[in-house]
Amino acid sequence: MENLITQLRKAKNWSQDELAKEIDTSRVMIGKYERGDNSPSIEVIVKRAKAFDVSVDYLLGEGLNATYDKETVKRLDELESLPDDEKQRIFHYMDLIIRDYKTKKRITLNNKSPYSGFCSLIAINTFFPSFICSSTNTKVPGGNSHSSSSGS
Repeated sequence: MENLITQLRKAKNWSQDELAKEIDTSRVMIGKYERGDNSPSIEVIVKRAKAFDVSVDYLLGEGLNATYDKETVKRLDELESLPDDEKQRIFHYMDLIIRDYKTKKRITLNNKSPYSGFCSLIAINTFFPSFICSSTNTKVPGGNSHSSSSGS
């Protein structure tokens, strides 16, 4: 947790003094927490979570929401309140994006351009999604393959 606190503090461009003022403690204590010389109380952990706008689970690395920041947790909560058909539509688009990301990653690991010869979703439209094929730089309505070479 000490390393995470240092990372979060630096991400906010805060000095130890600024974090100390934010959570109502001393710079010396912040240094001890960051080095692991001292363990914070529950009260200090809660203050840290509020200061960094993350959950206590996230800071502790434990619990159901430990890997999610507050924005992700908020969106998951909002997703749960949607009707099932809307959830399924969102999950479908998420699956497409995740699949494309994994494909790009796999191609990149094989020392190829992540975009060569592959069409990417560029506009999500319920009826007519648009794709772009990088090898031809051709926008393809509905995701159908299209070659820009002559004679097509």
